[in-house]
Amino acid sequence: MDAICRDYAVQVSDRRLSIDGVMRGDESNKAALLFATDARMIVGFTGIAKAGSFTTAHWILDTLKNCD
Repeated sequence: MDAICRDYAVQVSDRRLSIDGVMRGDESNKAALLFATDARMIVGFTGIAKAGSFTTAHWILDTLKNCD
């Protein structure tokens, strides 16, 4: 959920962490913040946080960083 006005942006993200399909806790944030030269972006996600060597947060940031 997001709330945005001229001066602020607030984003609420899923906190339930699952690794390899097993719930591991409710104290993690599934959000990422990306700063670029001409923009700032916050991304929140739900679902699996990590499966094997795949980490969703790292994938999201790497994918956004490599977009042209």
